Order: sequence, then C-alpha cells, then structure tokens
Amino acid sequence: MLVKQIHLLNLCILMQFTRTAVASREWAVWYKSEQYCVFKGSSVDFGCTYNYPADYRVKILKWIKQEPKHIKPVYHSDPEQVDLSYRRRTELANEDNNCTLRLHNVSESDVGKYYFCFYTGQAGSEGTYLNVADSPRNVSLTAHSARLIHNGNTLTLICESSAKPPARTYSLFKMNGTDVFQIGWGHNYTVPVVGPGDSGQYFCLAQNALGSQNSTVITIRVQDSKDPDHLLFVRAALGALLFAGIVTVALLYLIKRRKQPSSSISDITENLSNTVLTSGLESSQSTGSLHNLQMPEATASERISDNFAVIHSSDTGISLS
Repeated sequence: MLVKQIHLLNLCILMQFTRTAVASREWAVWYKSEQYCVFKGSSVDFGCTYNYPADYRVKILKWIKQEPKHIKPVYHSDPEQVDLSYRRRTELANEDNNCTLRLHNVSESDVGKYYFCFYTGQAGSEGTYLNVADSPRNVSLTAHSARLIHNGNTLTLICESSAKPPARTYSLFKMNGTDVFQIGWGHNYTVPVVGPGDSGQYFCLAQNALGSQNSTVITIRVQDSKDPDHLLFVRAALGALLFAGIVTVALLYLIKRRKQPSSSISDITENLSNTVLTSGLESSQSTGSLHNLQMPEATASERISDNFAVIHSSDTGISLS
C-alpha cells in the first residue's frame, strides 16, 4: 500500500489591512501589515508607502533588519551597501511614494523585524515583522531498543521531525501486508511486553498547521526464546566442546604410551626357554638318567614350561629322552 504524504495547500499569511502612520503628518511611513507568515523558499511583499514634504528630495531609500547587536541593510539605493545574505534577493517597487519591498527565497534566517527609512536614515518605530513557517521535514522513526528484540522485552519507538511551528501531532502506524493500522499517538510509543504479534513494519506521521509528512518504514522482528536458530547455536557450541574434550583425552593417552618402555615377546620367550633348559640339564647330571627320575605330577604352568624346553632343546641339538 502506498502511503501518501499529506500537505496543506493553504498559505498561512497573517494580514492586517490597516495603515500605520509613522512620524508627523508630513513625514510618514505606512506598513500594510504588521506581520507576515510565509513558506520557506517562497517570496513575500512587505507592503509600504511613505510621504515627505514637497520641498524635499529623496536621495536614499533603504530597508533594514533589526539584529540583536546591529542593523543589517536589506535593501539600499546603492547595491554595494546591501548585506551579502540579501544581495539579489530584494527589490523595491519603482513608484513614487511606494516603498514596498519584495524578498525572494525566504529562509529561516530571514525571521525578524524590518524597517523602511529614507534620506536621514531614521526608521519608523512600528516596523513590520516577518515569520517563516514550514511543514514537517526529515521525519524519522527509530527504535530505542534493537530492531531484533527478544520475546517479553520492552519496545520503544520514537518519532521525530523538523518543523516550524513544531509538529502538533504524531501518529504511529503498523503495516500488515497491504493493510495499514494506526496503533498509537504521540512522540514516543512503548510496548511494555512484546510478543510475536508485534513483529512487522512501522512508520509514523508528523503534522502541524502547514502540512504533514511520514517517515520511512522500519522493520521490527520479535525473536522467541525458543527460536530454532538459538537452539542450533547452543547445539553447535556443545558439539564443539565435546569434540575438543575427545581430542584432548586422545592426545594425553598417546603421550603417556610413548613414555612407557615396551618388551618384545621374543625376548620373553627366549628368557623362559633358557631357564627351563638349564634346570633340565642340572637335574640330568645329578641323577644320571632322566628316565629313572620320578617327578611329581606337573602342574599346568610346569607343562607349559616343559613344552618350551622341548622346542628349544631340539633347536640346539640336545635330546631329553
């Protein structure tokens, strides 16, 4: 849905169609209005007429603006005397007794009180006041918290604008597909406890007497505490820790095995057979014959030793029968 910006077409101009006389009956300046209110960037005419004695001749015409600490020449019969900020922006009506001033491309810096004077440089005491107004500009909507917010937290949306006079009303809207709903008013809007239903697109509208403007759309996402993405992250972290633990244990085991001395099975067999063979020869020499030697029934371990002895005896050429 296209959100249209709303602008008031009416120009705010405060006009009082009365003539104010300044000075005496012969020396006088009249201002058509005491106050003007116009759009920034537009032009404005300060209606003005003046009078002077017939036997005088006007040599200098000028408009001045009253500043806090000095007087700024807005228009002067000598263009070189005009303040730089007003050059090529002001012009005077070229008629007798008509001192109407036209000011082009009005800006906020032009706000102030203006006076017309001629010849002696004396200004009238009344003068006229210019006020520059503008509809809301640079409207923005920001989230006080992050745009990705967890379920149950607080969400605060702030709508701001630049306007003169300041924006009178702020309205907050939420978009749901092609539908737009107004959900609140005011400069700040707070959702104390957000839920999944608060996810979506938001924008605000600022309005004053001269017009209105909406902000760009921002997207708010409410993340549930049981979000699959969150669980996936936790599982990945636990898996990484488990893998690191397994690798550490395996490395410690390998280091420990390398530090322990290892014995060859062939060395053990050779030592065992030599021991059995030596014992058998000593017994044969003491009795004279192994056939006449009566021995008790051998145990299982002794029979194993005998087998090793027979094998090694045959290898060395010694007969035990």
